[in-house]
Amino acid sequence: MSDVGPPAMDPIDARVAARLRQRRRVLGLNSRLLDVLIGEPPGTVARFESGRRRVGAAHLFRLSQALQTDVGYFFAEDDEDTGMDHGSDARDSPAAVTVDIKASPRLYAEAGRLAEAFAKVNDPEVRATVLALVKTLRDTGGR
Repeated sequence: MSDVGPPAMDPIDARVAARLRQRRRVLGLNSRLLDVLIGEPPGTVARFESGRRRVGAAHLFRLSQALQTDVGYFFAEDDEDTGMDHGSDARDSPAAVTVDIKASPRLYAEAGRLAEAFAKVNDPEVRATVLALVKTLRDTGGR
């Protein structure tokens, strides 16, 4: 009987997994919420980050959209690259509106339901309208 374990992770796959985890944490996103945002079953992002599952091209594209970065971010070697569009309004940055999920389980549940519903909207114009509405509510304090 051999003591051969699973094959070592390819260095490029390892970098993609590490950059995914780094970006998700910078934005303050829970891996379960990111699963919802990319339309995958629970645990998918955790498997990507641990190397138990390779990140395919379609997933990489969806992750880049959900994490508001370009696909190249996942392959970059320098830690200074956050992948953010530095020309955007800072209030529109997910990092600027991060909420401590552990401190508010109810808010996490509501955000999850909102993300699930939003992920089902296929029309880009409707998605843009919903985002504009949420931004307006945020800016006016929900009044």
